[in-house]
Amino acid sequence: MAEVKKCNSYYVGVDVGTGSTRSMLLRDDGKRIALSTFPIKTWSDTGHYEQSSDDIWKSVCKCVNEVTKSYSKDQILGLAFDATCSLVVLDKDSNPISVSTTQNNCQNIILWLDHRAIEQAKLINGTAHAVLKCVGGKVSPEMELPKILWLKQNMSDQQWSEIGHFMDLADFLTYRSTGSLTRSLCCLVCKWNYVGFQADDLQLGWSDSFLSSIGLSELIDGNYCKIGNTVFPPGKCIGGLNAQSAKDLGLKLGTPVATSMIDAHAGGIGMIGPELPVEFACSYKNDICRRMALICGTSTCHMTISRLPVYTQGIWGPYYSAMVPGFHLNEAGQSAAGKLIDFVIETHPSYKELATLADDNKHTVYAELENILVKLANKLNISQISLLTKNFHVLPDFHGNRSPLARPEMTGMICGLTLNNNLENLAIIYLATIQGLAYSSRHIVDKLIESGYEIDFVFMCGGLIHNKLYVQSHADILNKIVLINNEEEAVLMGSCLLATIAAGDTENIEEAMRKLISVKTIVNPEPTTLGYHKQKYNVYLSMSQSQLNYIEMMQDV
Repeated sequence: MAEVKKCNSYYVGVDVGTGSTRSMLLRDDGKRIALSTFPIKTWSDTGHYEQSSDDIWKSVCKCVNEVTKSYSKDQILGLAFDATCSLVVLDKDSNPISVSTTQNNCQNIILWLDHRAIEQAKLINGTAHAVLKCVGGKVSPEMELPKILWLKQNMSDQQWSEIGHFMDLADFLTYRSTGSLTRSLCCLVCKWNYVGFQADDLQLGWSDSFLSSIGLSELIDGNYCKIGNTVFPPGKCIGGLNAQSAKDLGLKLGTPVATSMIDAHAGGIGMIGPELPVEFACSYKNDICRRMALICGTSTCHMTISRLPVYTQGIWGPYYSAMVPGFHLNEAGQSAAGKLIDFVIETHPSYKELATLADDNKHTVYAELENILVKLANKLNISQISLLTKNFHVLPDFHGNRSPLARPEMTGMICGLTLNNNLENLAIIYLATIQGLAYSSRHIVDKLIESGYEIDFVFMCGGLIHNKLYVQSHADILNKIVLINNEEEAVLMGSCLLATIAAGDTENIEEAMRKLISVKTIVNPEPTTLGYHKQKYNVYLSMSQSQLNYIEMMQDV
């Protein structure tokens, strides 16, 4: 009798990032089968950052159709979304309503990196309400309630009265695909000041006293109907694809859709949970609470989990069950990482010369800069290129300090400028910027360790893992082993894991992580640079404190 060939099952993960939508098709053995990317539009001409939910949905549909086109709809068993923590605003009929001074209804999303709500964040923080304990004492203007308060204060009364729904972008995607208004615990706990666990001075769920104290008591109306009153943990099946979305996505009616996550948190589950490589088995505990997930792209997020709540000033959390159910999450980050590196390179007077040289040599500009650094170190008889920045220091807070200072008004600083603006100068500035980001990561790690964390490994994902200097600098400056998994697209992997849970093919996130992800690359710290980076880290801390002093000195002028 002929052997019956097993028919594979597949899962679709969708990631809506800052500038594009991506989709991945995952086979049931954890292998990536297809990947697709389509751009999305951002409006920034008013100084704000805005997007369109209709434009994003069209991009999502293109991505999903592309990765599934060669497979039977019956083989696609689950779908999940993750997205940036951007605010979607819809009217009472679920149509887009403008969040822009242009009054263009297409512009109905305030992008996560939009800092228009700095003053509103200050007002909220001034309440010193107990719920702020779960965001390190301060909300960020990147969170949703400051943005909603900005809209209330800047919209006409007529516009404000027309609003029917405020949603995190990830929740909008599950709503658009299933019709369910159920919200993700991940989104609400991390970005909406929804309390995920009971404590002596914290009540589970929405806090009426908090919403009233910040001037948003109308969000309480109708059992919180504008902000969500049914909440599911990540991965739980939120419903099946409705007829229109199934047609749009090219999938089967009723395909299970998972409760969504914020993109960085999807990246966290997409990499933090594999078994350790055998060489570490005797020296390190196989404990996911001793690991940090570093999701590094346009911005960077630093994620750690613990069994008991950990409170760290200036670092978000503890968020209960926001990433891995049953664990508390602490989340830190940098508002600009890859975006900062590109800005520093592209605004330098020698950038055009660099781009031409890179094209001629068929290199990326980053590879070309590394070549320049190697040649410069050889010329100066310096053993490590990291030592080239001895007299050059960068404070990387060009878009504010998200963690651990929680000071969005902070700006970048560069020490070491001269009249030199050649390619070697650009290369050193580039290296110092990467190191500055790593010193900022160390500042975060040090604060978490002071609060009780023990961190053995840093798992990294995102576009910056392809930048060898960035990865090695983090290993050296944190003095931690950096691990990169077989599936480098950890954010999409995280969404695919959620899809397997919604389909009922894995029981929970911990099982899905163990079953479907594994480590590929190990990057060890360079011990000979430890003293050098310790001293430069002290310079970083001094620069940071100096800027805080400058802000204080000038505040009443």
